[in-house]
Amino acid sequence: MSLGAKERAMKPHMRHLWREIAVVLTAKLILLTGLYIAFFSPSHRPNADTGAVYARLVGPAH
Repeated sequence: MSLGAKERAMKPHMRHLWREIAVVLTAKLILLTGLYIAFFSPSHRPNADTGAVYARLVGPAH
């Protein structure tokens, strides 16, 4: 078998691997997006104005 015949014989297997890689990367992207939305989205961020920072560091104003 020549080198070209070996390469042609491996192509269907390589296509299958590329498809698996694409599926895994897509699943990871979906999961990471879900984690971002669940824990790091703007709705989960605390209020960071001057009064809130002062109250957190020093305590509530009397």
